[in-house]
Amino acid sequence: MKPIPADQISLYVAIGNRIVDRRKELGLSQREVAERMGVTPPSLANVEAGRQRLLVNTLVDIARILNLSPGELIEGAEFQRLEGLNAEDATLIRQFCGFIRFARVGERSSTPT
Repeated sequence: MKPIPADQISLYVAIGNRIVDRRKELGLSQREVAERMGVTPPSLANVEAGRQRLLVNTLVDIARILNLSPGELIEGAEFQRLEGLNAEDATLIRQFCGFIRFARVGERSSTPT
């Protein structure tokens, strides 16, 4: 996997911090979350430290395990860290968060009552 570009490191670190905070809120160990994801604890540690890029499917898996939407994981970091990104990347992140919120609302409205 390609290294994280310097102008995006702060975003990945912020998302990693959000993952750690939520994991601890739920009383889950790194090992428990890693096992549920099907990855090794060191791999999850790299994500939590912001040293590894997050693929969309990884973000979705982590969010599901932490009972959050992917957008909530990003939003926990997005507005604190967008100043470190170029305008194009910041716009893409905002659009992605909007898409995730839209998809999440669609999931809720399509569930049977």
